[in-house]
Amino acid sequence: MEAASWLLYLLIAVLVFFSKFSIVFAYLLPLVLFLQYTIFIWMIPLNLNWSRGLYSHLLWKSILLICGTVFSFSVVYQFYGVIDSATGKTINNYLTSLYFSVTTWSTLGYGDFKPVDSMRLLTSFEAILGVLSSPLIFTMIWKYCDFRIWDTSNEDEQKERKALNLRLDDTGVWKQIDENGQLIELTQKYELNPCRKCGATDLKVERYFEIIGVVSPRMRFMVYCKCGNYIYGKHMAMTAAHAWNKKNPKKNG
Repeated sequence: MEAASWLLYLLIAVLVFFSKFSIVFAYLLPLVLFLQYTIFIWMIPLNLNWSRGLYSHLLWKSILLICGTVFSFSVVYQFYGVIDSATGKTINNYLTSLYFSVTTWSTLGYGDFKPVDSMRLLTSFEAILGVLSSPLIFTMIWKYCDFRIWDTSNEDEQKERKALNLRLDDTGVWKQIDENGQLIELTQKYELNPCRKCGATDLKVERYFEIIGVVSPRMRFMVYCKCGNYIYGKHMAMTAAHAWNKKNPKKNG
């Protein structure tokens, strides 16, 4: 789902670019954005049920989604222009288009600018997306306040840590153990390049938790080699694997 979300962002950028040549691409843009919002809404409970430490990740994704919506429409408005209500002239200035996009997204509609005839329906779609965006922001703020109100004491953090059965391993990071005291490992395997320092190939992506300076244990992913070479602090397992392969490229020949 995370990968699908980033692919949709790429598709949005492509649609914005080609909307300069055909209005059809401009009207495909809100459809893709609606799908992006749907995926994000699905991700909220999935991520928070997995780990409440993923809240900050969701918050930044919501901000990215809203900014992406406003800026995408502003570029389309620049291509086709907006009409100055006072003079009746069509303006293709980007700052004016960005201002018009913000007022349309927020449904303020001051009336000092209006869309050209071909963009009327598109502005309605942006306004609908703006109405849909507002509950997402308020949800993120409410969840943040909820976490801060109920989980700030050391006693609550100790309870949550105990519920997760966390234990420091040999590398000095907190990892989750099962009822038998064994480290819980990822079942999914990732293709990892050999370590560039020692050439070891017995590598794997591991899950660990940050517990210092956070409201609740925050899950992260790492790739670790016995020689001390490692990659850590990634939100997703596949991101950790990608970062490891980038840091440890395969040798030619």
